[in-house]
Formats: sequence, structure tokens, C-alpha cells
Amino acid sequence: MAGSARSCTENGVELAFPGSSAQERSTFATVLHPGTRWTSASLRGVDGVHDLGGVEGFGAIVVEPDEPVFHHAWERRVFGLNFAGLPSNVDRFRHAIERMGAIPYLTTSYYEHWLVAIEVLAVETGTVTATELEAARLAAVAGQAVPRREDLDRASLMVDAVRTPSRAAIDASAGRFAVGDAVRVQRRSPAGHTRCPRYVRGALGVVDAVRGRFRLPDASAAGRDEVEPVYGVRFAAHDLWGEGTHHVYLDLWESYLEQTGPGGAGG
Repeated sequence: MAGSARSCTENGVELAFPGSSAQERSTFATVLHPGTRWTSASLRGVDGVHDLGGVEGFGAIVVEPDEPVFHHAWERRVFGLNFAGLPSNVDRFRHAIERMGAIPYLTTSYYEHWLVAIEVLAVETGTVTATELEAARLAAVAGQAVPRREDLDRASLMVDAVRTPSRAAIDASAGRFAVGDAVRVQRRSPAGHTRCPRYVRGALGVVDAVRGRFRLPDASAAGRDEVEPVYGVRFAAHDLWGEGTHHVYLDLWESYLEQTGPGGAGG
């Protein structure tokens, strides 16, 4: 990340990324280039570069001793922006990140991904226009004052949202499957967002727990409100990776699964 702002070309469009200076990193429009087309025609399915579960070749995970919560002041601001009240939800937010091209996704950081999603959703929900974002970026880079808004009541609500996230089931009514049922994850490549990772599709497992009913992320990201049972499913590691004696546990929505018989699979 050292140095000034850098850029790359994705699908013939030059994308600019923030450099190391606080001024460059604190602007809203450093990633969403005005020439980029974030439209329904450019939606990317979950089988994009972001679906990295089980993928090799990226090297060892770097563990940073005494890692700070934020490495730069601009990351703190991006974190706050995500809770600033855009008319969206976490599934649309994730899908916005999933629509990044391979080069931008792999060459930018975690909070730069967040910044992309915020900018994309701000435009898609009509909160601002791409032209307004670009104007704000140019003004900030030129050293002009960035408008500020201080709303302590809103800030208090944002802090509460971070500290007390809601993960409760909508209801606990039974679904198709019960604990001990053998299931197979459907092998399909969805057109939009999903929480079913690629590495588990087609695998056999056993229902280990019934979690209750939750909103289906696939539908939520597309603006639909659908609720499904969620199950904790146990998989034998050797079935997923070809080796290992341990088990892998995943929470999966009902529509991701199909029944194969009573018990017996997944170790």
C-alpha cells in the first residue's frame, strides 16, 4: 500500500485505488471510477474471485502481533460509513463486493472492499450519483474542505448496532430436515449472491443442528424478503479435501440442501 494512488485496467476501464496519504484514502470516490458500469448487466455470480474457500496458492496467512483495530484513520471512517444509514442490507453489501473484478479485488484491502460496496450502493440506491462522488473525490484531492455532519443521536444508534447485532432466528418452526438426516449440498452456480460456498457444493453431510428460520441471503440481496430454515451441517474433512480426520461444520439454508437418506454420511 505504500506510495501514491495506483490504478489498473479492468475490462477496459481504468480503476483508481487510494495511495498511502490520508487525504487520498479519506475520499469517497477513490475506487468507483466514473467510467465503471455498476449495472445489472455487470452482476457477477458468487463463483467469482472472492469465493476463496479451499483455494490454494495464496501463501500463508500473515498473523500480525498486536494487530490494531484500524491500521489507518480512513479505515475507521469507512467502518462508520457502513452504518450511516444507506437504504440497503448486509446481503446487498456483500453482493456489491462480490461484483468487484478480479484485479481490483485481489489488489485492494479489506476496508477498500467496504469502500467499494458503500460507493456502489450509494449510487444504486439513488443516495448520490457517480458524478457527485467523482466531484467529491477531485475536491478532496485538491485540498478543498470535505463537508462534515455531526449527529450524536445517529452516532449513538450506530454504536448500539455494532455492539448488539441481531442474530436471533425469526422463528423456530421445523423444516424439511431433522438432526441426523443425511443431506447433499446442491451443485449449482447461482446467478447472484449466496452464502453457499463453492467448495462444499455436491458434498455429503449430516444435519447436526436445526437453527431456526432466517432470511435467505440470496433473496435478500435481490430485494426479496424470504425466510427459510437454517441447519448446522457436519462434513467429513476427507470428503471435502481428500484428507484429514476432522469435521467441518457449516450453517446452510434449506434450499441449498437435498436429502439423501437417514444418517450415515459425513463421517
